[in-house]
Amino acid sequence: MSPDLLQLATPDLLQQTAPELVQTLVRTLLDGPPGELDAGTRDLKTRTLSVGQMHALYERGATLGEVGAQAGISAERVSQLFKKAGLQARSKAQIDELKRQAIALRAHERRDVIVESFRDTRNVAAVAKEHELSKLAVREILEAEIPVHEYRALRRTPAPKQYSDQELLGLLREAGAAREGVLTIAFYKAFAHGRHTADGRPWPTHQTHSKRFGSWRNALHAAGMQANEQRAGRDVVFAADRCLQAIKAVHQQLGKAPTAQQYARHARDSAGSLPSLSTIRNRYDSWLAALHAARV
Repeated sequence: MSPDLLQLATPDLLQQTAPELVQTLVRTLLDGPPGELDAGTRDLKTRTLSVGQMHALYERGATLGEVGAQAGISAERVSQLFKKAGLQARSKAQIDELKRQAIALRAHERRDVIVESFRDTRNVAAVAKEHELSKLAVREILEAEIPVHEYRALRRTPAPKQYSDQELLGLLREAGAAREGVLTIAFYKAFAHGRHTADGRPWPTHQTHSKRFGSWRNALHAAGMQANEQRAGRDVVFAADRCLQAIKAVHQQLGKAPTAQQYARHARDSAGSLPSLSTIRNRYDSWLAALHAARV
C-alpha cells in the first residue's frame, strides 16, 4: 500500500464496509465527487493518481463495479487498468471467501441475540431467516456459544408452545412481584433463567414479550406495571404503518432501496424519530419482508 493511502487509512476508516470505504477513499483521492469531473479527466486522474490505491480498495472487498462506479469508469475499464499495471483480479474462490467472512462477521456481532432466538424457537431455519443469515452461519454461532450438551438437548426438544398474551402478562407480573421498582430486562432475564411454567415450558425470553407487544416498555404497560420514563425525542411505539413510512423516507433520501445497514445508520442519526432496524424486523419478521411491504 502506498504512503498516501496509509495516511488516509485511519482506524475509523478501516472499520467501514467495502462500499463505504470505496466512497470515502476514492472521493478523497480524486479531490471531490466523481460526478464533478468529465469522463476524460476522471480516467486520467485514475490512471495518474490511484490505480494502486484502487486495487488496495479492491483487495479490501469492493467489486470491480463498485470501484468503477465511484471513480466514474466502467468495471471493464478498472479491470483493464489493473491488468496493465500487472495487478491481479480476485478469483471466484476468493470472492466467495470474502462473502463468507462478511456473513460470519455479521453473525458474530449478533451472537447473543441469535442464541436467545434459538432458545426461543429451537429452529435454526427460523433464526437464519429472522437475521438474514445462512443456516450454516447460525449453526456455527450456536455451536460456539452454547455448551455441546445443551445444544444437543435443545435440538432434540420441540419448540415451546405458543404463549398466549395473558400468559406472557402473567409471567411479567410474577417477575415484577419479586422486585421493588421497575422490572428491567436484566432482572427479568436473571429471574426467568431456569424457570418453567406449570406444564414444563421454559419461561419466554424478554424478546418474546417485546415482539408480542412492540417493545419491552409496551409489554410492561400492558401488564399494568410501571416502566422507565421514555427517553427524550423517542416515540412510545412505532406502528406498522410508521415503520413503512420510515423505510420510504430513507428510500427517498438515498434514491434507492436501502440496505439494512444503511437504514440502521439513518435510524441512529434520527435522534429517535425513526424506528430502529430491530423494531422493523420485529414487525415484519425480516428486513426483506419490510422492504416488500413498503414496495420500495
